[in-house]
Amino acid sequence: DQAKQAIDCEHLFTALQQTELASREYASGMHWKKISNREYLYRTRDGRGNAKCIGLRTVETERIFDAFHHRKKELIERLTQLRSRMDLMLRLNKALRLGSVPNEVANLCIHLDKAQLLGKGLTVIGTNAMYVYEAMAGVRWTGDITSTTDLDLLWHPEKKLSLVAREEVNLHGLLGILKKADKTFEILKKTPYRAVSANGYMVDLIKQTPKPPWRKEKDQFLPGNQDMQAVEIDHLHRLLGAPQVTQPVFALDGRIFNMVAPEPRAFAIYKNWLAKEPSRNPAKKRRDQEQAQAVQKLIIDQLPQYQAVNL
Repeated sequence: DQAKQAIDCEHLFTALQQTELASREYASGMHWKKISNREYLYRTRDGRGNAKCIGLRTVETERIFDAFHHRKKELIERLTQLRSRMDLMLRLNKALRLGSVPNEVANLCIHLDKAQLLGKGLTVIGTNAMYVYEAMAGVRWTGDITSTTDLDLLWHPEKKLSLVAREEVNLHGLLGILKKADKTFEILKKTPYRAVSANGYMVDLIKQTPKPPWRKEKDQFLPGNQDMQAVEIDHLHRLLGAPQVTQPVFALDGRIFNMVAPEPRAFAIYKNWLAKEPSRNPAKKRRDQEQAQAVQKLIIDQLPQYQAVNL
């Protein structure tokens, strides 16, 4: 029952996402404007009322106007139907205990995805990435191997952000986006790369040490003292150079959302390297090794498309 529900919900989630993406093109308006006794067709470009002139009122521009509003109406009706069906799906997900991802992680990823940062500048690494791999394989991790109270975000500062993402970041910064998920998030003064919520959940912003180390790179989404400042860590090339995987996953409360993580081979290699790093905390090294071995076994048993890694 869980497997069937997961497949059905993923299909619906994909359809809903595609419809939401298509509807963004029709989020703005299209209207007639009279200038010197002549009417012109304008299309609104943003929420500030800026508009682009399409042309003088003619049979062709009237056709464009009618087609725009007809398609916009179609998409609104389709979105209403899909969202109504998704509401039912989410209740079934919860009843069948389909989810495993903590709700805090879901809240954060959903808002980062809405801001078009997840997978386009930020990648989930660390323990939470294992939820991506279990969903890919259709299995469930057991024990406390995924237990954690922090979300590690790897930043790719060289990646160009979309217009939507740039506007969101320029307006709120990364911290502002986190606050949309939980308004209690605050930056710790002694660790400016970390934001902590009132219940103790932490989000760390991480980036690769520049090469050469003295090369200047951005370390904040929004310059100033009000946003998170990425901490530089070496040897992240193992993750930065790997392909990313975007995978729908399920929260404990039944919500389905996207997570983006490095492909499982890269995760296993990086965790294995951490487990052998002399400066690493011994307790963390044991956990790194356990996670590396678990993901390697998952690749061998369930994900043959990813060649097994000899650790």
